[in-house]
Amino acid sequence: MKALLILLIFVYKFVQAAPPRSYSVILYHQANPPYSFVKAQNQEGIFIDIFREISILTNLEFEFVPLSVARGKLYFEQGKVDIEPGISPIWRKNEHIQGLYSISYATSKEIIVSNQAREIKHISELYGQVIGKVRGYSYGVFDRYFGQNKLIAVDNKSEKMLVEQLFKNRFKYILIGEATAAYYIANIERYRDFKKVFEISEYPVAMRVHPQHAHLIPILNHALRQLKSSGKIKSIYARYGYLIE
Repeated sequence: MKALLILLIFVYKFVQAAPPRSYSVILYHQANPPYSFVKAQNQEGIFIDIFREISILTNLEFEFVPLSVARGKLYFEQGKVDIEPGISPIWRKNEHIQGLYSISYATSKEIIVSNQAREIKHISELYGQVIGKVRGYSYGVFDRYFGQNKLIAVDNKSEKMLVEQLFKNRFKYILIGEATAAYYIANIERYRDFKKVFEISEYPVAMRVHPQHAHLIPILNHALRQLKSSGKIKSIYARYGYLIE
């Protein structure tokens, strides 16, 4: 009995001393504010802050991997990355590896932004117009509005490039996340005249986890519930100038 007790104490101390497992988290475009960006050589943004809080609650470690959308989706399918943050299942419904999802922790609004003030009542008002969007992004049911005699979509690498091209009048309209648009409009003076002219969609977002790490789902769910109930998720979004309900 004494030997068993000594063994249990040894195992307990070994487990406590063992380094926490690290999981890779996709960050798109390297600079994708307010979700992820580098400031004064430090990584900042909503995703970084959320995973730092999860790490405190779970003792897990996370490694952030900057990738393009196309490469990120490919690496996820190949099992080279573990977690894709801020995803709605409808955006990945056609992927070969759909992944497993945590609970929803917020919503994502996709909007059309213009440097013209005219509000759009129905999307058909823009048929025939060239609209910039991010390559690889899905807009759910709104995708049906792209194609012949509808919206003419031109892909670009990132939302950062889209807002600059809108400023330079390459496009009259761009598709962009509302949180991202709010960040750029609030923080960069030359974008202050940009206006939201149409809301495309609003979807709940969650953490998309590769199926080989199914054990992470209950851990992430528990942590996210704590962060939501404490108001920490709201405060993180507010830190970057975007208020969520």
